[in-house]
Amino acid sequence: MSLKKVRALLNFKKKGYADTTASSFTSEDMKALKVNFKPSAENEVIPDVKVINFPKEYEEFVLPNINKHALRLPDFNVGKLEVSNHLRSFIDWLHIAETSQEVIGTRYSSTDSLVNELCHKLWSELLASEYQVIIAPKLLSISYSVLKIHFIKSFCSLFFDKSDKYENHIQVHPEIVIEKKDIARLAIETDKQLKDIGPMTNFGETQITAELLVCAYMNINSTPMDQTIFFMRIISTYVTFYKAVISEAYWKELIDGLPQEQSVVVQRWPRENGLRTGLDLTEPDERRAILTALVKIRQHILLVD
Repeated sequence: MSLKKVRALLNFKKKGYADTTASSFTSEDMKALKVNFKPSAENEVIPDVKVINFPKEYEEFVLPNINKHALRLPDFNVGKLEVSNHLRSFIDWLHIAETSQEVIGTRYSSTDSLVNELCHKLWSELLASEYQVIIAPKLLSISYSVLKIHFIKSFCSLFFDKSDKYENHIQVHPEIVIEKKDIARLAIETDKQLKDIGPMTNFGETQITAELLVCAYMNINSTPMDQTIFFMRIISTYVTFYKAVISEAYWKELIDGLPQEQSVVVQRWPRENGLRTGLDLTEPDERRAILTALVKIRQHILLVD
């Protein structure tokens, strides 16, 4: 199978964009492309970067009194909390995500709004002088517009969906990609795209495989190169981090057909893979762990060439 056929497998040729839903990418595709997931320790996935001062923008999201028990209280009222408006919005979406009975795989869920609020605040305001931010608002129909906020000193990009590049009506996955110098460094996928999620799709890791390869392929242009991509999966309020190192040799094999000797190992933390095995955003300690991981990934992204 040639690289052209591999791209066709991801539906580049047929549709002009990457259709990487879990239902269209299977475990057999993962085996053919020699992509394997490995349970790993935190220090094997998250960059070993010392966090001297936990950023204020992240600290305020820890919210030690907001936990799963508090969010589930019958009389919980976010309007009575003495917090800033953006934190109230975050807590509100956290409350909805925790208490709602939404079906995983819905077109637009409260998880999307929760991630939108968290990522927009943490990345765009913390790195306002360095990032261009593109935000896709709530999907009300197949066709929608995007709000663009430009910063003068822009060398990185944070994308909430890339539909503006595909005639404004084709949805491209993953929802969020953080780039530096046009190279994807971190991708984020929320549960609304993990259709039919369950053991048959390795809880969405078949889709993650496709999306990692799409990001990596778009990075290399015409020259294969070694690259490291981080991935963050969110199912409801549960967060799992991934790290993939894709070698130049792997791409060179892929040009001539399916890889024979080379392979890709995607490391996963926390180690287990399931619907509720990730770090839980509703619990303060685990929320801090998630934010700390994002701080370290951010610092790593800024340090790499």
